Amino acid sequence: CLMVVDKAGAPQDLNTVLTNGDNNGSNGQTTFNKIRMDENNFKIALKCLDYQDKTLLTKSVSGSVALQLRLLNSLGYKCVPIDYDEFIKIQAQNDRSKYIQRKIKEAIGSSSNSDHQTNIFTNNKTTENNI
Repeated sequence: CLMVVDKAGAPQDLNTVLTNGDNNGSNGQTTFNKIRMDENNFKIALKCLDYQDKTLLTKSVSGSVALQLRLLNSLGYKCVPIDYDEFIKIQAQNDRSKYIQRKIKEAIGSSSNSDHQTNIFTNNKTTENNI
């Protein structure tokens, strides 16, 4: 899922950040839906992780998912993995929204993408034990 949020984690209207078709003079192609970014906005990629996305023994992300997250990070996205098992335990819709908002704020508050990616998977195990 693609989102653009501000520094406070509030979702931004995609109409305000997507271009409407820029003509690239060097190769004659037109680029549609390119995201205009500045220091006040962050590109967010939400990734729901199910049992198929984790290893059986350690519950860490599988190689293919880790590659997806690294590629998204390299494209400038802040990756927000959502653990399905953890998410489904939350009954109230409002609480689910708060859970996702908290995860997004954690992602944009991190000092670096790689440190954050490592911390999320460690924190997921701790959170699962606390639920």
